[in-house]
Amino acid sequence: MWQTFACRGVLRRVGLGFAGAGNSRPESGAPVQAMPFHKFHARRFIAASLLALIAVGGCLLPVHELAHAEGRQVEAGPSGGGRSFNGVVKRLSVMVKKSQVVEIGRSYTTALIAEAEVADVVPLSDRSIYVVGKKVGSTRLTVVGENQSIVRIVEVDVMPDIDDLRAKLRTNLPDADIRVDSINGGIMLSGAVRDAPTVERAVAIAKRYAPDAVTNALTVASPQQVMLEVRFVEASRSASRELGIGTRGRSSSVAWDTDRQVFDRGQDLALSTADLLSGTAPFGTMIARILEGGTNVDVMIRALETRSLARRLAEPNLVTTSGDTASFLAGGEFPFPVSAADNRITIEFKQFGVALAFTPTVLADSLINLKIAPEVSDIDDTNSVTVNNVRIPGLAVRRANTTVELRDGQSLAIAGLLQHRHNKNQEQLPWIGQVPVLGALFRSA
Repeated sequence: MWQTFACRGVLRRVGLGFAGAGNSRPESGAPVQAMPFHKFHARRFIAASLLALIAVGGCLLPVHELAHAEGRQVEAGPSGGGRSFNGVVKRLSVMVKKSQVVEIGRSYTTALIAEAEVADVVPLSDRSIYVVGKKVGSTRLTVVGENQSIVRIVEVDVMPDIDDLRAKLRTNLPDADIRVDSINGGIMLSGAVRDAPTVERAVAIAKRYAPDAVTNALTVASPQQVMLEVRFVEASRSASRELGIGTRGRSSSVAWDTDRQVFDRGQDLALSTADLLSGTAPFGTMIARILEGGTNVDVMIRALETRSLARRLAEPNLVTTSGDTASFLAGGEFPFPVSAADNRITIEFKQFGVALAFTPTVLADSLINLKIAPEVSDIDDTNSVTVNNVRIPGLAVRRANTTVELRDGQSLAIAGLLQHRHNKNQEQLPWIGQVPVLGALFRSA
């Protein structure tokens, strides 16, 4: 019968041989030397082992007898030869950073562990072995007796410490009703929590116990939705110069009145920033200053459009739940050839236009964490390439990616996605303007 014990603490690996003080566990790949076991050395080694265990773990306390399942019979031999093993493979479950004592039932000389990073073994006597869990996983313990005969094979399953994880979750998330279960050596979190940040914190705590084996089955009790009103506006860099005029001056351009917080034309103008008054401030800075005053964005855009200083590219309203991603595209797709197997050419499509992707996360105190990625792209023939007599156009892309925290109703302005265009307008008399040399006299640009 197997007797099991528990002791907290992590032990360092020591030698597994018993023939003498200089005998130690062989390096990986080296042949195992099975040495006879002597009672004199056994007593001295048992005493030393117990002192080491008391110093590290405190004491050995008996726990409930380990429930183990009978496995299939195997036939295996140690490396380098020896007798085969015609017995039943036992299973042992041990938690991370805890230990179990395995009673072999007969004398042995060597104990081998397959995955040293998963579990470690320390010999206690000629009939018992101390197994310490190091990280979540499975490994095999092979116990070898005299003449390199296999005495016992034990499948060791290292499990996460579920009880300690439950205690940590109760301490860090006292208001959350989270259920923790162990499934196939991993951790599954289930239950209903208040918001998405609670889910993220619970998963982060669980990953400390099983970094690669956490299943998140948590649900938010009342999912919160976030609506984002987006306005893509393209403005000329001269817009700030058109808007930046003298203090309390008059202009036929669009004016900003700080007292009434409205845009108007031909009214007195008062700007609080010298840069804006001089017209040297970037357009993005001007927009940010105006939004600080609490102005409605649509009012500002309409005022700019009346003077042909800006134009709207798109204005989507996107709604998504907290923690999920919403995306938008106003544009099109153009085909381009891609080489495939067997010298074949396939056609794929590339998107272009005005695109946006954002991921909101509702935080405490009415804060919204917003990950936003706007993009504006156009087909650019100047960057086109020709492959096998097929011209493939390029893309001129302006893209940004940022994360901010806003309160409900606040606005965010992203500027600086510059684009340079060279336009040439030519006027000419029909037919005559196309005549070489003389046609230049009948056209103007």
